[in-house]
Amino acid sequence: MTQQVDGNWVCRQSLVSVARQNGKTTLMSALIGWWLATQGSARGKPQVVLSTAHKLDLAAALFKYLAPILEAKLGAQVSRSYGRQELTMPDGSLWIVRAATPQAGHGYSIDLCVVDEAWSVSEECVDEGFSPAQIARPNPMLAMFSTAGTSASTLMLKWREQGLRQIDTGEAGPLYFASYEPPPGLDPMTPEAWAYANPALGRHISLDTLYDRAKSPNRNAFLRGHVNLFTIASNAWLEAGLWSELADPIDMPPNGVLAIDCSTDESRFMGVRAVKDGDRIRVGVEFNCDTQAQMWRLVNECVADNPQLRLALVPALELQCPPALERRRVIVGYRELLKWTLHVRSLIIDNRVTHQGHASLSEHVERAVMVKNQGSIGLSSTKSPGDITLARCMVWAVALESGPPFPKESWQTKHMAVFNRVKKAAISPAPAKAAAAGSISAYGGANMIGQFYSYQEGELRNQFMQIPTVSRARDLHASILCDLELKMYNEMWNGEDMEEVYLAPRSWLRQLDPEMPNSYLWAWLLDDLMFFGRAFLYVTARTADGYMAQATRLPAGSVTSEDMAGPVWFGKSKALYFQGGMLDVNNVVQFISPVQGIIYSGTNAMQTALKIEDARNRNASSAIPAGVLRQTGGEPLSAQELAEIATAFNTARATNQTAALNEFLTYEPSTATPDKMLLIESSNYSALEMARVCNVPPYLVGVSTGSYSYQSSEQARRDLWLFGTSVYAQCIEDTLSQQLPRGTYVEFDAEKYLLETTIPDSMNPADMPQQNTQEALA
Repeated sequence: MTQQVDGNWVCRQSLVSVARQNGKTTLMSALIGWWLATQGSARGKPQVVLSTAHKLDLAAALFKYLAPILEAKLGAQVSRSYGRQELTMPDGSLWIVRAATPQAGHGYSIDLCVVDEAWSVSEECVDEGFSPAQIARPNPMLAMFSTAGTSASTLMLKWREQGLRQIDTGEAGPLYFASYEPPPGLDPMTPEAWAYANPALGRHISLDTLYDRAKSPNRNAFLRGHVNLFTIASNAWLEAGLWSELADPIDMPPNGVLAIDCSTDESRFMGVRAVKDGDRIRVGVEFNCDTQAQMWRLVNECVADNPQLRLALVPALELQCPPALERRRVIVGYRELLKWTLHVRSLIIDNRVTHQGHASLSEHVERAVMVKNQGSIGLSSTKSPGDITLARCMVWAVALESGPPFPKESWQTKHMAVFNRVKKAAISPAPAKAAAAGSISAYGGANMIGQFYSYQEGELRNQFMQIPTVSRARDLHASILCDLELKMYNEMWNGEDMEEVYLAPRSWLRQLDPEMPNSYLWAWLLDDLMFFGRAFLYVTARTADGYMAQATRLPAGSVTSEDMAGPVWFGKSKALYFQGGMLDVNNVVQFISPVQGIIYSGTNAMQTALKIEDARNRNASSAIPAGVLRQTGGEPLSAQELAEIATAFNTARATNQTAALNEFLTYEPSTATPDKMLLIESSNYSALEMARVCNVPPYLVGVSTGSYSYQSSEQARRDLWLFGTSVYAQCIEDTLSQQLPRGTYVEFDAEKYLLETTIPDSMNPADMPQQNTQEALA
């Protein structure tokens, strides 16, 4: 009840949590009685006090206790009608009692709101009912009292999180938070823990009584009601006290991994940083903020202080990630949580993880519960008694930071002489030992290659593929490369120009990935080049002469580069990360497209197209009214009467009877038509824009462009190759040629594709379509 110099409360909201039978009723009675007796005269106007609980009989119990005292001592007038209990003081101050419902505070302006047993009161009651009713009152107060609750106690958990955050930051906020509970790590079934939760112990609560209650079969009820702990499940992932013993509040080293997630209700954004320090990993809370804008500002500040910092983001935050941070981020989610929880738990048990003692992090970690899902073990937000966002972030950050250091000796340094001595191409010898896999993390980099469950194509790419024009354009480009064969050749000067001399191909020209055919590989390399502007192969085996023999594709959506942020790639990256772990760039073949990826150049067009498709979907499911009956005069009809008239009119139309209208009703046919509802013109415009973005002639994706010159099948194939696919094919050819001895090259056999299966042009010019429409093309 501390006041500022101007008389306003230092804290206008409060949450007091204590075990049962420790005087909450007495404390609330003292607060309400003092407010009614003094604040009306002190403030010069009558006060309105509302007391509530999750059940009306519980709220009425406080009224039955205090009202007779105020009536006898201060002359208050009491109305005891159940459900409408009210008390009026001589100065006009009013005390009303209501059950905690979202409507309870409506119609009142409340000076003091007292909430009993807040653990069972919903968020809507306070956020939509009581708090708005206090806005117009000068210097109001919201006082909440409760015993610990369950995972369903969302209101109490939310205010509790705010109180813990104020404790962590050391800043005085608007909330007064007091919780009588044992500290983390103390065995809750000991008298030492009971003393923390029961300030009345030794007065009207005896130790013998608590011993008897502790032997009851319902242990959770005892812990919640008498030790003031939220419901604890028996399968909590850490032993009680283990995490608190790892507290070490020294300053953390720079850099490391910052894992970021939002709470389950998306009202909080939290970040946990982990950094390796010798043989231990230190963990600390970097921020716990309210808005996404504030979160990104704090992330940028953290990056400025930690230049080598890596980011672990959940998919919900991937789309909003600023371009400057793209090279640092890796996507994590529940799959990674299932894979890494046991690993991080073993690190904690082995005392290889320390933390700075943040109360909020300790709270989340201590109450996190493990569950088994699809044969793996992970932390469960639904089973845990409250939010565990910081615990999830801690698992991701520690796992990504816990791997072995990156090997300093690279394959290229060791074998550079091989490349310098090679003068001409030869048929490749048998593959030698697979390329060494170097990774900065045991759960990232080369260790994740082949773990297809973790591969991601990227959310933006998936949004583009929802647009039919983009999907068709991508398939057109891919269909060409799937049909092409690679040839290998040298160049020789014949006295006039350079002549291509074809060589016997290396084995990978027919199948580079032993698991997948080249038709699949070229199509998906083109996909990455088209959407991201770059693509990646990881060399899994080399021939005896040191050149690539086998390789597998790495999805560009799962690869980040620390030395380039994009969207323009200025060269080959020297710091590549795959699934959060660093790759040995000497084993990565990097394809850099001459044109910018469409997820960067066509985002606005994509968003417009998706909005148009959403509007068409909504309109397609909307019934189009045949017409409107409009009343033009007479006495206004009620809604019921109008509905009855419309029903009768519809019945008459359906049975081919004659419909009759009086002078006060008119029928207006609807002007809405299916073509207008489906936004056909807008859709065609959007499709034309996406065809331009994808470098495809519009007529090849069925877009109407007005009058055009008739194109034969051969010319159409040439247009697609010349204006679209060739730029990607050339990129693949040039990059693969760099994996061969100097002077040896590969190329796609494009001429064979363009000339074969040409359809004779036998159409009569008079029958040529004048409009490039779907009907004409059909």
